[in-house]
Amino acid sequence: MKEPARKPPTTNLVFMQFNRERDGSLTKLPAPCVDTGMGLERVASVLLDKMSNYDIDFFTKIFDAIMAVVPGLKPYGGKVGEEDADLVDMAYRVVADHIRTLTISITDGATPSSEGRGYVLRRILRRAVRYGSEILKAPEGFFHQLVDIVVEVMGSGFPELNKNPAAVKEIIKEEEMIFSRTLKRGITELDKRMKKLEKGGVLSGEDAFKMYDTYGFPLDLTLLMCEEKGFTVDEEGYEQTMAAAKQKAKEGGHFGDLQVIDFAAEQADVLKNKMNLPPTNDDAKFDWDSTGSGSPLPAVLKAVVDTKKVFLDQVTPDSGLVGLVMDATSFYAEAGGQVCDLGTITAGDATFQVEDVKKFGAYVLHIGKCVAGSFELGAAVTLNVDYERRAPIAKNHTTTHMLNLALRDALGVAADQRGSLCDSEKLRFDFAYGKPLTEEQLEKAQNIVNKQISEALSVHTMVTGLEAAKTINGLRAVFGEQYPDPVKVVTVGGPGVAQMLESPDSSEWSNYSIEFCGGTHIANASEAKRFALLSEEGLGRGVRRIVGATFAKAEEAFESAAQLGARISTASSLEGANLAQELTEIVRTLDAATIPATERKKLAASVAQLRKKSIEASKGNAKGAAEAAKAEAEVWAAASPSGFVVGLLQVEADAKVVDVAVTTLAGLLPSLPVMVLGAGKSAVSVAVVPDALQEKMSASEWVNTTLAACGGKGGGKKGRAQGQARDPTNVKAAESAAREFAASKFA
Repeated sequence: MKEPARKPPTTNLVFMQFNRERDGSLTKLPAPCVDTGMGLERVASVLLDKMSNYDIDFFTKIFDAIMAVVPGLKPYGGKVGEEDADLVDMAYRVVADHIRTLTISITDGATPSSEGRGYVLRRILRRAVRYGSEILKAPEGFFHQLVDIVVEVMGSGFPELNKNPAAVKEIIKEEEMIFSRTLKRGITELDKRMKKLEKGGVLSGEDAFKMYDTYGFPLDLTLLMCEEKGFTVDEEGYEQTMAAAKQKAKEGGHFGDLQVIDFAAEQADVLKNKMNLPPTNDDAKFDWDSTGSGSPLPAVLKAVVDTKKVFLDQVTPDSGLVGLVMDATSFYAEAGGQVCDLGTITAGDATFQVEDVKKFGAYVLHIGKCVAGSFELGAAVTLNVDYERRAPIAKNHTTTHMLNLALRDALGVAADQRGSLCDSEKLRFDFAYGKPLTEEQLEKAQNIVNKQISEALSVHTMVTGLEAAKTINGLRAVFGEQYPDPVKVVTVGGPGVAQMLESPDSSEWSNYSIEFCGGTHIANASEAKRFALLSEEGLGRGVRRIVGATFAKAEEAFESAAQLGARISTASSLEGANLAQELTEIVRTLDAATIPATERKKLAASVAQLRKKSIEASKGNAKGAAEAAKAEAEVWAAASPSGFVVGLLQVEADAKVVDVAVTTLAGLLPSLPVMVLGAGKSAVSVAVVPDALQEKMSASEWVNTTLAACGGKGGGKKGRAQGQARDPTNVKAAESAAREFAASKFA
């Protein structure tokens, strides 16, 4: 019998040449390619004559690195399925695959977090750490050590991996250590629940949700662990419990019937192909005087769309919220971290109040309401931007560019930008860095910005080719951001973009701020007048945020700090109750004051000296001790803590004194769980947990865990609890236990 002819293998080649924009237009890709569907590993396995992707030299080198950080681990054997009875080879593959994913993703700018792509990375990291610790018996902290081998084997093909591997390791290390603590508690808690189930039983949706909400276990991890023990999970019940929790959170917020104007591809297609509307010409947004003035712009009303995405022929006060498209505009649409312009659009007696401006593809949408008269399609209108409002926004925007440069010099590394926001009140700058900035680093960054301002550096802008601009030495760009070609380059200082392009390799250019940016800017750095770095805080793993102010807001911040310093100096001459009372008022003022972060730290140190003086005077005085404890609590609150607060009183404290401190602290920080510890004849602990957080942590459990470190226990409820131990000598250990317990709840 003749064998049937074999069909040739089918191919599914994808020729990638364009990117389709939101408006439906096509933009050429910078590097067109053909996607064969094979992938790098499959091609390598064919060329190396290997049966599996995991047998290629890329993975075997990572496997060797895993063996190096896990003492006594047997070599990778390539076993799968039933042959891999102890799951060791599978764990090898999981750890190797996941460290590669995380190294590349974090280098690209993503970070593990609790939402979006960050949550995907967090789940990947936690899965790898669990396989490593449970199956490979890897020591705590093994995972981040594997970043180096990924950079070694992939760095030549992906040179961006060589940029800052130390920062990638720091982010993974921090996340890994937090999860290691969470994993231990989570495994214990899940085991308790599984022991209560009958053979082949079902873990309830409520328990599965609590594992996620309270112990940081994602559903897939709970599913996997239950499956390994022969149990299943009520996934539908989990989803119902999750939905109920989300609804409860929503009801606890302030959500109104928010109306928005948005464009989908359908509306953009109508403008482009049915109405034949050319793109909005927004070149006029740069024609203004950065001191706060500009000319009205004549334009023609071309389209109107309402909240239901229906196109209208007329706009009246009864139309409600609508979006207007003109043939040209001088309004800046929100982009690049700069908020949009506001103002009015007029036509005779008709007035339209612009409340928002957005750009959708090629079209600029002016969103707002008609407050007088009416507008017809095709009407000649006049656009009036509020340039006085734009002026401080531009000052803040240009200052973020100067701050970007200053951080590089202050930190000694290129702290890549992760986002920004510039409005008329402040500037906000997010950047990649693995730990809080020191007082010296904050002061240095602030001084470098103010040096650029005092030198009155000129701000230059120029539109040029993208590839040519990328060659300028010292140019900074937001990683992952897509820039147009041609692109606008903004420099603060230097001879100008044209001269930089003539000799792009010059080492001189690294001394100036050079960035891609399509926003509006001041003409000279001196227009910002002064910069105050108001705060610095962590956003997530490896991402920090600075908030600052310029011009009058900065001057006010420095003046407020000077006034507080003078008040503290005067208070140092007070004694007894007068000092305690003034100290309380100073702490309250310091907490509410808008002052530079470096000045806040210096003033807080001065306050601490006053507090120490007050405490010394209060020894043996019950009333004085209570006042001193209250003052200590106010100082803790003034430090603007996040997450939770654990405070150990310096004053000798009994239960009444501790209660005064915790009541003060809870009143000042009503949204945070707080605990105060005191040591007198015994060790005393009082904790308060807000209603909204009692599902995550219990005050009574917190107190008992804390006091167990010094042989004590307590009682109470989820919201408030207290207890004591006879031995106050180990109260420092109790303080550490309290912090570790709270940290595990918010991992």
